[in-house]
Amino acid sequence: MGDLKYFMSFIDKKLFYKNKISNYLEEFDNLLKKEKYFEAHEVLEEFWKGCKKDSNLQNVAKVLKGFINAAIAFEHLKRNKPKSIKVAKKAFEAYLKYQSLIDKTSFENEFNFSKKEIEKIARKKNLI
Repeated sequence: MGDLKYFMSFIDKKLFYKNKISNYLEEFDNLLKKEKYFEAHEVLEEFWKGCKKDSNLQNVAKVLKGFINAAIAFEHLKRNKPKSIKVAKKAFEAYLKYQSLIDKTSFENEFNFSKKEIEKIARKKNLI
């Protein structure tokens, strides 16, 4: 019975995070499309902080961190300050660093949709 209880707890937790991630990423994607990059970064930040505290969600946390870095890169370019391009490229490199972890999570479909949106913007902004 203990194994079944653990399994059900695991399934419930996975579904909980799947719903949460879907909601956060949907809002993130919508803000990216509206070029509200700072706000997009803010949407994921609190959720990322929670994930990085859970030892079972370390890859999820790293992917979210990468998405946050991408939004920050776009925000730097939007502000168009003297060092914006250099800072944006560095932030975008941090995004790229974590993308190989997407397929090591249980949320590959959710993450890949956001990844496509990020990379579409990055191509427009000549980051890739």
